[in-house]
Amino acid sequence: MNRRRMLLLAGMGLAATGAAGAGAVLRLHSTPRRTPLLTGAHMSELLARELSRPRVLFIGNSMLLRHDVPTRVAGLAKADGVPIGVATLAATGARLVETMRIAGIGAVLRRGWDTVVVHDFTGTPLRAVDRWGSALAIGRIARLAAPAPLLLCPPFPAATGHPVYERAGLLARVPDGPRDFADRTMAHYGGLGHPVTDLPHRWLDAVGAGQGLYARDGHHASVAGADFMAERIWDALRGMLA
Repeated sequence: MNRRRMLLLAGMGLAATGAAGAGAVLRLHSTPRRTPLLTGAHMSELLARELSRPRVLFIGNSMLLRHDVPTRVAGLAKADGVPIGVATLAATGARLVETMRIAGIGAVLRRGWDTVVVHDFTGTPLRAVDRWGSALAIGRIARLAAPAPLLLCPPFPAATGHPVYERAGLLARVPDGPRDFADRTMAHYGGLGHPVTDLPHRWLDAVGAGQGLYARDGHHASVAGADFMAERIWDALRGMLA
């Protein structure tokens, strides 16, 4: 191979790497979402609030916020005779890798929780750089919250017909359908070394049995879906808090 051809191929490789790297930088260093429950005022209030024990912190995004999943979990716990105190750190569209850059998060995590429930952005398993960022963020949460254990609650797949099955985004692998999405999601979260609830597959099984778990957008949960999500979380938490 002549020198000119070698230089041309090297340049093409660097250009491709640069494009991927630029995408990674933009994603991992975009401004963190703050509203409604990742603002400085909310974190100050949370630090000052007295919660009964066991205390459970939920970290995530709109999937937790829609229909207030943490409060539904607390209701299930109370019905089982295990009252818990719950608090939430979540913002619409939040990704853990960005959330963990917010000043004050460390103080909240070090407060002394009995368990921290972690939920990341839906599309995380479809793009390598998002998986890396997610893993790093979850590792940092574990270190700051120690000795409290983490419970990972992977997001459920979008409904059939959702745009993610046609265009998953820059450098993301388009999933071959909801089941492939669930498999990829569990492969990511299941390899991080923390307890994990298999919400993705259980969700699809329930939808296949005729349960109306999706909101109209095919992305978020309906009220029934929020109840289903809370039940799966509480099933896993019950044993961890015993």
